[in-house]
Amino acid sequence: MKLFFLIFTIFSYLNVQANCEINSYEKIFKINKILDNLIIKNSNCSESINQKFIEIVSNASGKINHQFISNYIDEEAQIKVSPKIIMVETINTVISEQLGLKDLVIVKTHSLLGKSAVTLSSNDMISVACQNCNDIGTKNIKLNINKEQLWLTSTIGKKVSVFKPIQNLNRQTPILSKDDFSPTSTVMTSKGNYFTDIENIRFYKLNRNLDNRSFLKNTDLTAKNLVSFGQKVKLKIKTKNIELKSIGTAKRGGRLGDFIEVQNPKSQKVFLGKIIDYNKVLVEL
Repeated sequence: MKLFFLIFTIFSYLNVQANCEINSYEKIFKINKILDNLIIKNSNCSESINQKFIEIVSNASGKINHQFISNYIDEEAQIKVSPKIIMVETINTVISEQLGLKDLVIVKTHSLLGKSAVTLSSNDMISVACQNCNDIGTKNIKLNINKEQLWLTSTIGKKVSVFKPIQNLNRQTPILSKDDFSPTSTVMTSKGNYFTDIENIRFYKLNRNLDNRSFLKNTDLTAKNLVSFGQKVKLKIKTKNIELKSIGTAKRGGRLGDFIEVQNPKSQKVFLGKIIDYNKVLVEL
């Protein structure tokens, strides 16, 4: 009798494990990489089976079939999963498509309420609103789901061409050359991060040692002083119709791109010009 009761108990336990149902959503938009029980409407399966379901959806992208999920969890067990098709996307994809972001990319998103995903049934409608998502940085995103609102925070970036050293560079390197660097790309999420004026790199010096895995940033460089006070400089004087060359005296020092006053030693006239090279100033009249 005891043996029969034990066998019956074991069989009943296995039968419960082998005949359970997980009811989820037609659409799951992932906010986090790892999801949680939020994506399950209801379930009478064990916690271990529920966790396997969550793991599958966390690693999925696109349409996944209910039978695939059931077989992946356990080929022998009779686990019913509904709906028959579950669409899984990242919330970043949804936001990008609805806002029509072209040159911009969403790097990461998180929910202000700590939600791991946005879940929708077949009749649910979703729209996205953002007032200033046409530029990089951290933005507040409003999701309208039917009559409810959900606020998210997204970091928006832009793919840019950047440069990194071909080999390790010492901060004492006397003259930098564009040949010291190779072009690559990354996503910039804040303005002014990376140095991109590689054609003029020779007018700068390093603030620190750089290894060949580092992207060249503006903070890695200091502009050199190209003109000193009282120095004789070459003038390129441009007007609408002509271009002249002359010599002038710098009224102050400066770096590439700085505007300084330069005096003509003969006429004593003072011009405002832009430093374009070592001891060279462009005056546009």
